[in-house]
Amino acid sequence: MDIIEALNLAGSSALNKQAPENTSIPSGPAMSIPPRKRCVKRESLEPACNRPCLPPRVSLDNNSARARVPVPGATSVRRAGSPRYHPPMTHERGDVARWRRPSVWLAIGLLVAYLVFYLLVARLITTIFSDRIDKDNVLSSASSILLGVALPIAIGAIALLVVATRLGMLGKIFGRQPIRGRGWMWIGPGLVLAAIIAHLTGTEWNSWTGGQIVAMFVLGACVGVTEELATRGLAVQILRDARHGERFVAVVSSLLFALMHTVNLISGMALSTVGATVVYTFAFGMCMYLAMRVTGTIWAAIVLHALTDPTTFLSSGGLDKAVGSTSAGGAIAALVTIALIAFGAVAAFLVRGTVRTPEDSPAA
Repeated sequence: MDIIEALNLAGSSALNKQAPENTSIPSGPAMSIPPRKRCVKRESLEPACNRPCLPPRVSLDNNSARARVPVPGATSVRRAGSPRYHPPMTHERGDVARWRRPSVWLAIGLLVAYLVFYLLVARLITTIFSDRIDKDNVLSSASSILLGVALPIAIGAIALLVVATRLGMLGKIFGRQPIRGRGWMWIGPGLVLAAIIAHLTGTEWNSWTGGQIVAMFVLGACVGVTEELATRGLAVQILRDARHGERFVAVVSSLLFALMHTVNLISGMALSTVGATVVYTFAFGMCMYLAMRVTGTIWAAIVLHALTDPTTFLSSGGLDKAVGSTSAGGAIAALVTIALIAFGAVAAFLVRGTVRTPEDSPAA
């Protein structure tokens, strides 16, 4: 018995030496000790305003191999390609970013700002070149046409190009249209082309000098570029970015184009003539929208518009003259104009489609 007790005491002493202090040796079956959890500090998704923005960190989802991309300015992490994915926002001041948001009011504001700018420039140029501009008949000479009408519009075109560049829309405006047209839409540019040909055949060319004719077509080029850039360019692109349907885009942009011509009241044009001009320009604007759709480029609308105004002025004899004359060409032009107005009203109900943005595309 003494030997057994001695062996037990020796084993107990060895175990006590191997185990640390205040540590109990578990009895029974072996137990697995879980690994110590690692504390990871979460980084803020909001970039600091006083340092440059770095590329977003990409982490893998536990349930799939799809990446989760942190989006600056978003309240949560959205899955890339998801319909709820928000594109990265600019780190501009709130008031600057707010006025750049696409909406109907942004389109209206830009066109109103352009008209105010155009009127101020026209008043300044008229004051500077008062001796070379005929205020009673601005089409009386080539210099009067170029300085009194074409130059202010050309300066307005430069201002619109600067605005389009600042908004990042220049490539979209002059690039390929994001939505294709229908076959029936060719009727619009066809009617406009028929009116141009009728105006050319109904013009009394002997009543105009060569300088006036050249200046008139220069004026037409300025008008075509400026007004199409303002309406079928900026206005259409802003309305599309605001995710409106194409019918809304076509009607509102054509209505804005028509209302732009109410400024002719300031120049002394008769109210009845301005009213008729607004009705005609709305239908004409619809045809220019259709021309842009079926050809896939805004340049088709620019060229047709650039040819319409000078041929109309040459055929009618002035800026505020009614279309039509005793010649066969003038009579045909009047009939085509009536058909154009009727078709523009009907086309407003036939336009379909919606331009899809990358955020609208379904998840892969």
